[in-house]
Amino acid sequence: AKDDDGFRIFKVETHGAMGLKISCNDELLITFEPSDAMCTGFSFWRMIWVSNKERIDFQSDYGVTKYKFSSTESKDLVDAADDAADDAVDDAVDAVDDAVDVVDDAVDVVNDAIDDMGDVDDNSITDQWKEKPFMGDIEIPNQADVYMKTDLTIGSRKVLRINYENSAGEKAGAFKLLFSDPPKYNFLSCMTKYDSDEANLDLPVDLPAKDDDGFRIFKVETHGFMGLNITCNDELLITFEPSNAVCTGKSYWREMWERKKDWI
Repeated sequence: AKDDDGFRIFKVETHGAMGLKISCNDELLITFEPSDAMCTGFSFWRMIWVSNKERIDFQSDYGVTKYKFSSTESKDLVDAADDAADDAVDDAVDAVDDAVDVVDDAVDVVNDAIDDMGDVDDNSITDQWKEKPFMGDIEIPNQADVYMKTDLTIGSRKVLRINYENSAGEKAGAFKLLFSDPPKYNFLSCMTKYDSDEANLDLPVDLPAKDDDGFRIFKVETHGFMGLNITCNDELLITFEPSNAVCTGKSYWREMWERKKDWI
């Protein structure tokens, strides 16, 4: 039944790898996990349901009066932080009760606990350059910017390229720079139907010279909802935001570019 204010409150939360749980006024209605056995109406159901659920779309006739977001992960983190703080305080009080001489040690324990609570797992974000593996995917830690160092020379016709994937291994866009003379670029799965020299575009600005060590350092960062910023030696080369007007080469550009960029 409706609550005292005349409403039903529905809660929709993710469940398992791809599923959902639907509750109404704190009562569980449905637990749904898509599978081949269940999703007989669409052969391509997995392509849709495996994608990250990052946006919602309310149509005018969907019957939603109000909505809000609630993150279980955030609540768990707060609860864990509160528990850690309580434990640290209890340890400090016990130490003081045992002996005044250990007060300084107890303060150190509390400070260490507070520091630990503030630590964030940076998933190996580092300023140190790493050797690129010959093959294989690399996880992007915490949506960090990607830096690439190269000594490629203009006119060599060699290619600098970065391919993005989401956590499910699905393509999420790509950038290519051809070291022709002049250099040309392309955002794949958007501007062109085929990866060919004829489809590449001239850079809007000149490519900066190599640095004193003989390298160019490219920075690739996310921009807007689906786009990228490309910088070379601290100079902005391209600001790219995919759209129907830009991505005339592939009709399904949005399917790729709106995916989360988790791996390269």
